[in-house]
Amino acid sequence: MEAPPNTNIYVADLPPGIDASTVQTIFSEYGTIVSGQIKVMAGNAPGRKSAAMIRFSTIEEAKWIKDNLDGNIPQGLTEAVIVKYADTPEIKAAKAMGMAGGGKGWQPMNGGGKGYGKSKSPAARSMPYMAPAMMGAMAGCMGGPGKGKMNVGGMKGGGKGQWGGIKGLFTGLLEAKALPGAADSDNDRNALYVSGLPSDTQDVDLYRIFAPFGAIAPKGVKAMQNPDGSCQGWGFVNYLDAVSVTSASDMLNGTQQADGRELIVKPKDAKKMV
Repeated sequence: MEAPPNTNIYVADLPPGIDASTVQTIFSEYGTIVSGQIKVMAGNAPGRKSAAMIRFSTIEEAKWIKDNLDGNIPQGLTEAVIVKYADTPEIKAAKAMGMAGGGKGWQPMNGGGKGYGKSKSPAARSMPYMAPAMMGAMAGCMGGPGKGKMNVGGMKGGGKGQWGGIKGLFTGLLEAKALPGAADSDNDRNALYVSGLPSDTQDVDLYRIFAPFGAIAPKGVKAMQNPDGSCQGWGFVNYLDAVSVTSASDMLNGTQQADGRELIVKPKDAKKMV
């Protein structure tokens, strides 16, 4: 059950030991945070990543952050984060009823359904109804011999319990060529070469600038970085179609920046003409 858009967002995969002040500094760049409405949750073991709950002043700000930062790297961090809407009280209550197995309309996972994998784990038997493949994977994670099979991103049923998290799911979808653009082996197709970038440019900045011109392929933005994390001044954007390449280059090539430098935006195979 996914939470509906609301002003409270949950951010995971934050660096270990991050504090509320740092979270405030990073995410206030993307929206207005309600005073005192940041809660940081440290990892449950040394070196484990942290998470945070952040409340923004408007749903529009929270929605923009979820749509643009989920799976991307916010400025000031070095790794991608996971962004979701926080559960509302109603959803928390519904989940609690489902996990208890006593809520009206919930079907416990007790092996009664024809063809569904069974689990010896009491915890698995108390969970709500799930599709057979996911059921098998959950049973495997809980130690049962689930019969359902799922093999995306390292997540398998059959008792192996190999969960790869959101990064594993993303990798699995890429390998399965399930995402648009993932099957294109020609990385130069529909690609832009961008130079004249400021030193603080990161992948998410390129995405924010170029996404309005069209769909971008998975892992389709790259700001080339120096060892210290600063941008080398150039990068690439891979679109799913040539129309977006033309639109972006026509609109942005030659844009003059505050320091007088021009932004160079051209199809990748044309970079030798710069």
